[in-house]
Amino acid sequence: MDHELALIAKKIKATGHVANDEAFAEALAMYAPLYDERVSARIVVEEDVVYGPDARHRVDIYRPKPSHTAPHALMLHLPSGGFYRGDKAEEAMMGRFFADCGCVFTIANYRLAPQSTWPAGREDARRFLSWALAQRSQLGGANVPVFLMGYSAGASHACALATSGAAELAELSGLILMSGAGFDLTLSVDPETGVLLHEGERAYFGSNPAAYPDRSLIAGIPDLTLPVFVAYAEYDPPELQAQTHAMVQALFTARGVMPSVVQASIHNHGSILYHFNSPDRRLGDAILRFMEGA
Repeated sequence: MDHELALIAKKIKATGHVANDEAFAEALAMYAPLYDERVSARIVVEEDVVYGPDARHRVDIYRPKPSHTAPHALMLHLPSGGFYRGDKAEEAMMGRFFADCGCVFTIANYRLAPQSTWPAGREDARRFLSWALAQRSQLGGANVPVFLMGYSAGASHACALATSGAAELAELSGLILMSGAGFDLTLSVDPETGVLLHEGERAYFGSNPAAYPDRSLIAGIPDLTLPVFVAYAEYDPPELQAQTHAMVQALFTARGVMPSVVQASIHNHGSILYHFNSPDRRLGDAILRFMEGA
């Protein structure tokens, strides 16, 4: 197995900081043969549970099969998709990994741009959280700690909720951000026009540069009191690494101490997702340790 992981590492290094459909497909193709298929016998999956009125308001639930041990945590995850596409089923490997580790892992779709624009993601994240809290006793128990998590665009929506001041946030034990986007929109604009360069970000946040400072999530960091875990890939595109840097800097400035930060070494923007449920447990175990200590 070490030989297979070494070959994957070599290919990821060769691909570099590219984050396009081809690089994602390559990353999935490399890791899929290594997935632990024995997990299916140890977990239960419930798909397309309704959490809101829109057709996109659906959640998949991954949980360990009943045992004498109560779930360690309830995790609420918002997936990626560049703000204008994506589906929860594409990140099933995360649900399988964390459920097999004793957590109840829920992953929700949300409305997408251009039909739904800012702040629809934050609204859907709050709706998802409210649903989970109402179902808490069935999902893991009234006292199980609850963690909000997001990857890429999903990290943006998770952070948008976490910095919103919503009353439900008092029930959360921590925030987990993986290779997030949209933390500081002013870093992602065309230098001549001031408009966002990324198609999905532009469709969601709009084309008015004057609105970007208020829609940037770092503006709300001084009011964020939750423990925060930040992860990024060594080969994330530089523009995404700049977003991670801005988030970490804002957290340090607000708190005077660093948040929990992990570089997923020898991973790119696709493999940081697709490696879950493979023999590479480094990032997954780091997240588990964060939740245990939060």
